[in-house]
Amino acid sequence: MSESDEPWTVRLHPFARSLRRPQQALVSALRGGFEHAPHWVLLTTHGRKSGLPREVMLPCARTREG
Repeated sequence: MSESDEPWTVRLHPFARSLRRPQQALVSALRGGFEHAPHWVLLTTHGRKSGLPREVMLPCARTREG
């Protein structure tokens, strides 16, 4: 895949990577609040190779359906 074929979001990787530790600290500090916040979901994934958990806060819209 050439550089011109890569999605533009690839260029954001260094920026997102630099914010990883502050974001993790924020999630840890405010975990209880975000777990019950009406417009946020706390997503936990595990690294494919390391198996380490990673958490990210995502904005969402919750409905009563489902």
